[in-house]
Amino acid sequence: MLLQQGYFPILSALLIFVESMKNTRVLFSVVFSLCFVIACKKMPPQLPANKNVDDVQNTMSMMEINHQLALREDSLLQVYVANLKDKSFRKTETGLWYKIEKTKQGKKIKNNDVCQFSYELFSLDDKLLEKNEQEIIVIGKKQTIKGLEEGLQLLRKGDNAIFIIPWYLAYGMKGKEPLIAPYVSVIYRVKVFE
Repeated sequence: MLLQQGYFPILSALLIFVESMKNTRVLFSVVFSLCFVIACKKMPPQLPANKNVDDVQNTMSMMEINHQLALREDSLLQVYVANLKDKSFRKTETGLWYKIEKTKQGKKIKNNDVCQFSYELFSLDDKLLEKNEQEIIVIGKKQTIKGLEEGLQLLRKGDNAIFIIPWYLAYGMKGKEPLIAPYVSVIYRVKVFE
């Protein structure tokens, strides 16, 4: 009946479309499966575009250079301290030189203590760089340079001291511009409040 009413061309087009859909589904399934298999295949890791295999070696070289610079600074500070009239300076394992000028019988400063002190910051040629009448920090919270924090932990509340701090415990490779250039050791004269 449908053939008599002129629907033959439409039916044949519909049958062709259905047949092509079956092929399309099969083709789609094959393509999807291939994509899934390829995507799930473990690929070797790639280096970021800004990294190079030589970067690891360069990092090691930079660490060695910094180590050599620190050793050189230690020997220079040893000569500097030897040339001072005052022979009562002592050196810590990290390279900090210190002299406790006035000591009290108070409680020793330790981690997490609130420490209130005044300081004068000098260059090794005795030029005053900075002065602060009242600084308050919490020891161990990295609120000041490492060498000053280490030196404060050698003191008791009420003590006065002088610290000769090598650059690697002070302001390091960056310095504290404009006052302190990179790779410069400094002297702190400190009075800890009771």
